[in-house]
Amino acid sequence: MIGELATDEASRAWGYSAYGVVFSGAGIIGTLAGGSLGSLTWEDDFLQKRPYFIACLLGTLLALLGVIVTAHGLGERPRGPHAGYSPVGDDNPMEMGTLGDARRRDSRSPSGTDPHRDSLLDSSSSPPSTAVAASPRASFFRHVFCLSPSSLRPDALRPYLALLTIRTIVPIILYCTYSLGHSVFHTALSLLAASPQDKGGFGLKPASVAYVMTSVSFVKLIFKAGYYVIHSHLGTLRCFRLGAFLMIPGALLAPLLGKVFPSVTWPALYLSAALSGVSEGLMYLSTIMLVTDSVAHSNYGLIHGIAGSAAALVKTGGPTLSGFLIGRGMASGRPWIAFAFVALCQTASLVASRWVVPRPKEEGEQGKVLAAAFDEDGDE
Repeated sequence: MIGELATDEASRAWGYSAYGVVFSGAGIIGTLAGGSLGSLTWEDDFLQKRPYFIACLLGTLLALLGVIVTAHGLGERPRGPHAGYSPVGDDNPMEMGTLGDARRRDSRSPSGTDPHRDSLLDSSSSPPSTAVAASPRASFFRHVFCLSPSSLRPDALRPYLALLTIRTIVPIILYCTYSLGHSVFHTALSLLAASPQDKGGFGLKPASVAYVMTSVSFVKLIFKAGYYVIHSHLGTLRCFRLGAFLMIPGALLAPLLGKVFPSVTWPALYLSAALSGVSEGLMYLSTIMLVTDSVAHSNYGLIHGIAGSAAALVKTGGPTLSGFLIGRGMASGRPWIAFAFVALCQTASLVASRWVVPRPKEEGEQGKVLAAAFDEDGDE
C-alpha cells in the first residue's frame, strides 16, 4: 500500500521509514511487556503452571484486534472488470508522492501509465482482473475465507509466473534470505541467553533476555527513523549490502566472544543485538523497496503478494530451524552453529545482490526532485 501511495523512490523511502518507526516502537513495547508478564509470580494455580499464558493471551487479543480493524477499515476499492492494480497517484489527492506530479504526467502516456516502466515487463504479466462490486467488508471476507474452484486452475497461475523474471526473482530471494537469517538469529540469541550454563547457554532470566532483545528494537527504531537520510546518500542497494555486511559479525559476536571471555558476555550480547538492529533496519526497508521497484505500478499488489508469501514461509520455518541448530550445537559443545548459519545467509544475500537489475533512471530523477522538496520543507 505504501508503494501505491508513494510513486517514486524518495517518497517510498520516507514512507517506509515512518512505517518502520511505528513498527519498531510497537516491537519495543511488546518485548518489554512479554518479558515482564513472563517474569511475574501468580497466586492462581492455573497461571503458576502456565507462566506465559497471560503474555500469549495478550498477543492473541492484539491479533484479533488487527483482524477486526482490517475487516472494517481496509477493504478494497470497487474496480471495473479491466481495472487491474491501478496506481493511486492519478486520482487520489492524499498521495504521498504528489510533489512531482506534473513531471510524472509529462513522462507518461495519455493513459496515465509510465511506458518505460511498463516496458520492463511483457504485456502478459498484467494479471486479469475480476470486478469487485461487493462492499469492502464482504470483499475482505471473500478473499480471506473463500477459495473458488477457478483459483485452482492452471490459468490462475499465469499472472504469477509471468512476473517471475530475473528482475523480480532476485529481490524476492533477498527478501527471503533476510527473513530467514533474522528469524533464526532472534530465536537463537534468545535461546542462547536463556539456556542454563551447563547446557552451553548464558543462564539469564527472562526479564534480562527481554532487555537484550529490546535493544534490537531500539537500534532498529533509530535506523528506520534515519533510513530516508541514509538512503539519500547510499541508495537502496548499498543500504541493503551494508545491512547484510554488518549482520555477519553481529551474528557471531555473542556465541564466540561471550563464551570465550565470560567477563564480556553482556557487552557481547548488546553489541550483537545492536548490529542486528542496524542490519534489520537497513535490510528490511531496502528489500521492500527493491521488490517495489522490480515491477510496474499495476503489479505492485501481485509482486508483494508473491514476495510476502515466500518470506512468510521461510520466516515460519526459521524458529524451528533455529531451535534444531542451537539444540544440536549445544549438545556437541558448539552453540555457534546456528549463528554461523545466519552469517551464511547474509553472505548469500551479498552475493545474490550482484544480480539486482537497476531501477529506471526516470524514478531516480523524480526522487531527486522530491528529496529537494523535503529539504526545502525542513529549512522552513
